[in-house]
Amino acid sequence: MQKETSTEWPIDEGYGVCRLSLATVYQEPRPGAGLVTQLLFGETYRVLEADPSKRYLRIESHQDKSQGWLVTAQHHAIAQEEFDAFNDSDYQLTTSPVSHITFKNQKIYLLPGSHLHVAQNELFDLSQSLQFSGSSRPRSQKADRDELMEIAQLFINTPFLSGGRSFFGLGAGSFVQLVYKIAGYKVPKFLSQLLVFGQKVEASAAQPGDLLIFYNEMQLPEHMGLYLGDEQIIHMKGKVRIDKISFAPKSGQKNISGFPNVHEVRKLI
Repeated sequence: MQKETSTEWPIDEGYGVCRLSLATVYQEPRPGAGLVTQLLFGETYRVLEADPSKRYLRIESHQDKSQGWLVTAQHHAIAQEEFDAFNDSDYQLTTSPVSHITFKNQKIYLLPGSHLHVAQNELFDLSQSLQFSGSSRPRSQKADRDELMEIAQLFINTPFLSGGRSFFGLGAGSFVQLVYKIAGYKVPKFLSQLLVFGQKVEASAAQPGDLLIFYNEMQLPEHMGLYLGDEQIIHMKGKVRIDKISFAPKSGQKNISGFPNVHEVRKLI
């Protein structure tokens, strides 16, 4: 793991890296505030400011540029040089449903999509100070469409949680983004951004992994999911699930999936 320098006391501006299994980013700097997003182990962020009490830091996630408030006690400061190195160099992405590292005789459990920043010429430092148990893949190794769908199906039955980014709860956009992230690709998580990302293709040319976008009766985009093939979609509907769809439902009828017709198919890779 790359060497880090950190400060014990919080800072008003700077950089940080998540050193917990999962860290929550809130809409407001107060207990009980709504969820904006979550950080997985190894993900980095910029510190924008501290609230007057110094108990919360407003941050911007490097992963998707989401901004919100992180509990200061969960902040792990790093220098800008380390921030740049973590994001520019190759690193491992965890793929096991649950894996863990043992660092300085303390165990930290890791969720899928966590980052393992490693030294340039070694995979892992399997010394007494750091041990990794689980499976991972290099960020630079791009998954093919079959692997992409295998990753997506790891999240079957994960419950809906707006802003969530783990097995304990996922947002609809976070599901799409996290699947692609583990597969080695960077895609947006918000539907408004996905509407202009990638390439629009005809329904007849849809392939597994393509994004299906559903519009409502007012012709406004309202839902999305990933095409599995064989007229099936894997998507978030209360939980991550697989449903049958029809690309050409009869006029006035809802899709088999329970949503109006597939309005658009977008190729993301």
